[in-house]
Amino acid sequence: MILRTERLVLRPFELRDADAFFAMRSNPENSHYLARPRPESMEDATRELQRLLGLVAAGNTVGWAITVGSDDKLLGTIGLPRIDKEHRQSSIAFELSHRVWGKGYVREAIAPVLRYGFDVIGLHRVQGEVDPRNVRSLRVLEGAGFQREGLLRENEWMDGQFVDTVIFSRLASDP
Repeated sequence: MILRTERLVLRPFELRDADAFFAMRSNPENSHYLARPRPESMEDATRELQRLLGLVAAGNTVGWAITVGSDDKLLGTIGLPRIDKEHRQSSIAFELSHRVWGKGYVREAIAPVLRYGFDVIGLHRVQGEVDPRNVRSLRVLEGAGFQREGLLRENEWMDGQFVDTVIFSRLASDP
């Protein structure tokens, strides 16, 4: 499923994205707040893409490469991981190469992803989970109409320490 906005094309991940995926994920600017280890090689990046493709094939997640216009190169990712069909909810996850931060691409990509989640999958709730130090992602979710629900204190182990998580949500009935 390809989703489009005025500037963006959100297309399914492909193994050919491994180079751009590796460049994005291995950069400390991009991966500082990710609760996953940075890939140390192209093989690591390819394995992670294969894992994501497997989750998509199994129906446990949907995800897209964020591309701009006719340039088909992956600049970021966005998706609905951990789809819970019984309770009609999912999380939202996104990342963008630091070289294109500040252009509003993620906020623009969120709208069609939410429409897909609510209208096609039939979700009732989409949850965002963000490290409170990640101010950019906090602003993106707030700007996309997500409501801050609370703070999970020291709930994740990352880089040798426990870190907090801010929980946001957006409901299908929200404006």
